Amino acid sequence: MLRSPSPTEQHGVALGFIMKEQREIAARATVSTPPTPRVESLKLHVNSYVGREGEPLLRWLVEVDTAITARRIVDPLSKVAFAISCLGGRGMSWASRAEFLDLQQGKHDVHAYAQRAGSLVSNIVTNPIDEATKVVTFMKRLKDGSVKTYLFREYPSTLEAAITLAM
Repeated sequence: MLRSPSPTEQHGVALGFIMKEQREIAARATVSTPPTPRVESLKLHVNSYVGREGEPLLRWLVEVDTAITARRIVDPLSKVAFAISCLGGRGMSWASRAEFLDLQQGKHDVHAYAQRAGSLVSNIVTNPIDEATKVVTFMKRLKDGSVKTYLFREYPSTLEAAITLAM
């Protein structure tokens, strides 16, 4: 016949189970797997590409590609950001122009968007963008709302004036 264990027997079984579990946990803790060694990325210096006459673009591209591989950069946007950070002079001016003409407010607040636009425009030194294009680009790329409506109503003549009104 089946009989139910007494409270003392139940307590003994439970205590035995707990002790067994604690021994297994302790055994696992002492025989832990060694941590995998962390792979360090190599930080190579890349000379800035300025775009001077006779400056070898292909050599610079190879340097950037080697540095990207050594730094273990895999994200395409991070690769582009790294390459842009290695530009100077006319190259930086070209990259800033392209980024400004493609800049949008997106999820950023007006202040951050205006700061980024101003920063990009200040980097454009060769073949500068005319003031009307700067203003229209800045205003068109704002999110729809009261700020954009107000700017189109006022229609400022300079980018600085548009940024001031947007704030």
